[in-house]
Amino acid sequence: MNRSAAIKAFLFTTTAATVLSVAGLGSAQDAVPVSSDQFGLGNRAVAESNFRLDLFGGADENGGTYGGAPSLTIPLGDQLGLQVDGVAGVTADETGFAGGAAQLFYRDPQKFMVGVAAGGVYVDSVAQYGVAAIAEYYLDNITLEGLVGYETGDAIEGIYGRAGLSVYANPNLRLGGGVSYSRGNELGGDVQVEALLTDIPGMALFATGIFDQQGTMGLAGVRFYMNSGTNLLTTDRTKQQSEPTLIDMHRHLNRPNFLFSAGSGFGIRQISLIGGALNGRDGFGDVIGGPSDPRNPNNPNNPNNPNNPNNPTSQCGSNGLICSVEDVLNNLTDNTILQPVTDLVDALLNPNDGALSALTGALDQLTSSTGGALGPLTDLVNGLVNTQNQALEPLISSLNQILSGLTGGLTNSDIAGGLLGGLTGNSTSSITGNGLIDTVQGTVNNLLGGTPLSGVADLVNGLVNPTTGALSALTGPLNDVTTVSTGPLGPVTQLVDGLAGAQNGVLDPVLDAVNGLLGGTAGTTNPAAALADIPVVGDLLSGLLGGLTSIGGGASASASATGGLIDTVQGTVDNLLGNTALAGVGQLVNTLVDPTTGALAALTSPLNDVTSSTGPLAPVTALVDGLVGAQNGALDPVLDGVNDLLSGLTTIGNSNPDALAAVGDIPVLGNLLQGLLGGIAGA
Repeated sequence: MNRSAAIKAFLFTTTAATVLSVAGLGSAQDAVPVSSDQFGLGNRAVAESNFRLDLFGGADENGGTYGGAPSLTIPLGDQLGLQVDGVAGVTADETGFAGGAAQLFYRDPQKFMVGVAAGGVYVDSVAQYGVAAIAEYYLDNITLEGLVGYETGDAIEGIYGRAGLSVYANPNLRLGGGVSYSRGNELGGDVQVEALLTDIPGMALFATGIFDQQGTMGLAGVRFYMNSGTNLLTTDRTKQQSEPTLIDMHRHLNRPNFLFSAGSGFGIRQISLIGGALNGRDGFGDVIGGPSDPRNPNNPNNPNNPNNPNNPTSQCGSNGLICSVEDVLNNLTDNTILQPVTDLVDALLNPNDGALSALTGALDQLTSSTGGALGPLTDLVNGLVNTQNQALEPLISSLNQILSGLTGGLTNSDIAGGLLGGLTGNSTSSITGNGLIDTVQGTVNNLLGGTPLSGVADLVNGLVNPTTGALSALTGPLNDVTTVSTGPLGPVTQLVDGLAGAQNGVLDPVLDAVNGLLGGTAGTTNPAAALADIPVVGDLLSGLLGGLTSIGGGASASASATGGLIDTVQGTVDNLLGNTALAGVGQLVNTLVDPTTGALAALTSPLNDVTSSTGPLAPVTALVDGLVGAQNGALDPVLDGVNDLLSGLTTIGNSNPDALAAVGDIPVLGNLLQGLLGGIAGA
């Protein structure tokens, strides 16, 4: 709270109250005693339709507040009345606000009033609404006041209320006070004074002071009561009795404006607090204030502030779900081989400057933990996996240590160097300034160059070349934005190059081996042996393709590879399903795809020709035949084993034990399949 502003507001209110009290006492020297019907107003809830206008100004710790508040009251029969209230002005020196309310009440002017009220206020873009039960009880010149309600909106949600009293020191001078409670301000209090100037019909001066844990607010102004008794045209200026007194207007004609009657609860005080938060002062409720608000991203102690010493890994500077996920990824991959993946994710998803920020920024705001509609989801994620002492944080830290231990940490702070250093043992990337399209072209050339499919590579280059390709209008900008040295999406290129780059990519041996299989010259005459050097999957690929050496220039070609691809597929299907309960499926396949008599021969016949031993795509058929060919295919034992299984379980291990043994010879998977099929046969 600004102590200086609070003191000024208190002194302002006290001075105004003193002046108005003196003015009221002076103006009441000739006033008549209070009576039940001294001005002929009767016992109706609202004696007649009337209008009131307040012009006010004041200040609190958030700055100046000033504006106007009109009220129109009309009778609804004898016992009911309806009052419509409004307010508009400027608060916190510069923020506009407006609001409206309606009060429906039953009143016996001699005893009590009960009713309901509802209203809403808008401070810039923040909306707040309130509904309440209202009551008054009249004891001669004392009015007991009560209000209990519920408010909701963008700032505060919860109950609020006020209990107070008004004492009419004379019929034209009112002194009031009360205590209030609201979720935003907790306990508060208020004092009020109003004096009707009898020399000017219907004109009164008023002052109000509001005190709560946030600070002090002082308001003062002039109020105009407009009814038949204050009309200059009908008022007999020689008879003061012809004008209704202040107490009579309060009990017979109108009520306090609902937006000023709740003390520090719903209404004018909250309007100022919301305006202050919007202008960078202290936060209020769910409205985030300036840097002093711990929820503000620029607050030094905000968990999502990149400069927060307690959260050094935060990358975003906001408190939505996107940044929470990025923080988790960074905590998991920091100083490991996977750090470039996190950098790539940040380049794409960062809600402030990522390539997809138009989408992720909106999602981050929607899931903001300080006001977003889906904020609880972010709170849940933070509670599970965020950085400091959360439920799964020990697990994430342990995984990070394991990854760091396996890779020995990044050897180069450069993203590409780190990626390739971890994957291949080489800390130097094969690219320094190329974009994604350049890298893709190099990979395609590495795969297809010097093979019968090199024309496909030429076609790809003719289409996508970022300078001369037919699609250069698209691929050129994409190549620029993914350039390693300057593009915002450079990490994408680094990742692709690290995996499939033509020089140091971790999959480069696979590409070279496939190039050799297709008849190229990519560095080996024994592609199966080259595949064996590939980490993890090398032995499996080498075992599967060990019989394919003839494709790369070996001595003996597969006997079934003399036809085209369709012939090979037909042979494989027959090898798998022949003489089994599913033989009909194989016959159906042949009926459809047979290149001579099949229903789809118009399509399959040309495809069979182009993939025959003399066709330009013969290596494709050779590759398929080497894998699943009916005689020498690497997977032929598997197909035979499945065929035997489909033919009858007892065949495996009893009448045909060789089939079970053959399954056991399958690389990597053989022992597993042999155990499964052996168990089935034994059953």
